[in-house]
Amino acid sequence: MIIALYFKVVFTSNTRYYNINTQWTPKKMYEELKNKIKSDFNIDNFELVDTVSLINYNGKSENKPKLELIDDIILHEIYKNEINYLAFYIRPI
Repeated sequence: MIIALYFKVVFTSNTRYYNINTQWTPKKMYEELKNKIKSDFNIDNFELVDTVSLINYNGKSENKPKLELIDDIILHEIYKNEINYLAFYIRPI
């Protein structure tokens, strides 16, 4: 299933929606978005941070640990029903 997910550069108002296949792994999603993020935000190196995990990191969700780019489980299996509420921060590194 293809869904439009919201992506925001941490601590900015720079945002975009990207179409994501819920059957992708986190690694595949990163690879698919790499050139789009470079073009849209002028960011060469970045990590992704999801907004739905329950970790509260120093009061700011932008400070949460990065999404691990695993390649053996798909996004729908990771986020289950929360996938409909999923968004990501883009954190330049």
